[in-house]
Amino acid sequence: MSSWLHSPPLCEVHRPMQETENRLTHGETVSEEFRGSDANVTPTTPPTHPSLKSNSSSPAPMAPFIPTSKETLVEQVVSKYLTSIVDDTTMQLGGIRDALLRRINGVIALENTGRKDSFSSSPPLVKSQSLDEVTVAQVLLSRNCIVAVDLSEGQADDMTLLAMYVQYGEGMGTYTTSEARIKALASELKPSMTKNAIDSLYGRLRIHAPQVSRTTEPHLIPVANGVFDHDQQILLPFSRDWVFLSKIPTPYKADAKDPVITMPDKKLWTFDSWIASLSDDDGVPELLWEVISAAVRSYAPWDTAIWFAAERGNNGKGTLVQMLRNLLGSKACSAVKFADFGHEFKMEALVHARVNLVDENDVGEFFDHIADWKAAITGDVFTLNRKYKTPVAVRFLGIDIQCFNSSTPRTKDKSDSFYRRLLIVKFNKWFGGAERRYIKRDYLGRPEVLEYVLKRALEMQHTKLSNPKACQEAMDDYRGNNNLLLSFWEEFEQQLAWGLVPFGFLHALYSEWFRRTNPSGKPESRNALVAFLREHLAGSAEWEHKGSDDVRPKQLMNCPEVLSVEYGLVDWMNSSYTGTDPLKKSTLSPLKVNYKGLVRRHQIALPGSAATEEEEDSTD
Repeated sequence: MSSWLHSPPLCEVHRPMQETENRLTHGETVSEEFRGSDANVTPTTPPTHPSLKSNSSSPAPMAPFIPTSKETLVEQVVSKYLTSIVDDTTMQLGGIRDALLRRINGVIALENTGRKDSFSSSPPLVKSQSLDEVTVAQVLLSRNCIVAVDLSEGQADDMTLLAMYVQYGEGMGTYTTSEARIKALASELKPSMTKNAIDSLYGRLRIHAPQVSRTTEPHLIPVANGVFDHDQQILLPFSRDWVFLSKIPTPYKADAKDPVITMPDKKLWTFDSWIASLSDDDGVPELLWEVISAAVRSYAPWDTAIWFAAERGNNGKGTLVQMLRNLLGSKACSAVKFADFGHEFKMEALVHARVNLVDENDVGEFFDHIADWKAAITGDVFTLNRKYKTPVAVRFLGIDIQCFNSSTPRTKDKSDSFYRRLLIVKFNKWFGGAERRYIKRDYLGRPEVLEYVLKRALEMQHTKLSNPKACQEAMDDYRGNNNLLLSFWEEFEQQLAWGLVPFGFLHALYSEWFRRTNPSGKPESRNALVAFLREHLAGSAEWEHKGSDDVRPKQLMNCPEVLSVEYGLVDWMNSSYTGTDPLKKSTLSPLKVNYKGLVRRHQIALPGSAATEEEEDSTD
């Protein structure tokens, strides 16, 4: 394998192997075409004509001429030349192209002379009019720090992303994944390349570029003017050894202070006072500072998604999100909505993002599948399909911050593993009567404000997010609203009269209750209700879930169940009674032989009259 295909230290110039060179016979000269101010190629070994015979008085014959392939000659020339200019940063790609073509055609001329003079059966080589794909790739890799970034931390190293180190300008210190920038260099080196040829070259670069992993150490945070080491609390210079795909565009300034701004009404505004004004709940303003710091130190293992929720607008959460976007920069932020996780082509922005920041989600949606969201939040590897681009394997290591208006989303997944990933922050205040738009549009974008916020966020030392009482209550509310089976059970458990409560009755009651409270929704199936009760009542001191076992009602169902009348459950009333007495009407008759359902562990006094137990062969 050619030496340039080996993986060198990160972005070091590819060093050539020592090549064996042919030499000219004494007196031969380098052709004028090969000469130039930068020409310095050793001539090839001279041919020895097969008809020439040596004798004792003649000098020893030279080694016979052995033809060399064009690919080998080109490889030797390119490797040697690129090594010779490794420290010359002034060389432009056009100059490198022309110098290489002169050298390549020079050695081709010498090779052809050797073949001719040695009467070789090998045909003469054709001179090069342009650089081949391999040479173009070799030049680009030697003159630029181009790498193949593994975004999966070793779990899918065949699905990498090509990136190039940025040494100057706005992106200094990061690796750009812009295909256009890399392809532009190829076009500059070889202007005659077609689009298909450039695409082919891009694929070759992905194969032969050194493979590296992202820098994911949580204590290293790239900012505008360097890399902040959170452990040592110092700012370090950029280095290409750290592979960052984005950085915070705000510079770190150790002496940054919270600016005092005079508002139009002559009142004073500071960032600290503004954060404190967003919530009157104990611990929430402090939590908001923790969230800001977590967004800055996004690679720390927070293992938590943050939901900002509010019942109405003008509550401050959108302004806070805008401040975060100003602070972190558009390149470090994605905006993948909760509903878009798992949708093909909608998650590509997560490749570069340190924070997924969404200031608005659709209201009232129900989500059957959130596996991709859970995978992203926990840092699992997932394959990211990119439109018209090569798929890549990605591990999202940032933090997810979503905003919801009116209500948080309902999901099919109601597991503890889902709820453990959530921290819900309610924004209950309303600023509509005294809205100050200039705070969002002006103050929170000022460099001196962002510099103070960044400094304070970087100096914070917490390793997990607090969970104030207001957030705990918000989570309890969400559990109930998200799991309507739970809401149903909590509402009706204490109202149930029977000692044996059939699953069929419970599902009929649940379906009618759901229809009244959620007219546009779809109730869960009976099986879902039974499964929920099995899990929810596991270990219950009050109820025994009988599963598929048949239970004879005996005296367990001989009292009125007034819920059947209240909710119009005709199949669970006394079918032979035609009067208006609700107690008699709600005393179920006839009873079946047995039922599947819940049984009270401790029976309660059952009011009302007994019903006649009609034994039938059917079960429910």
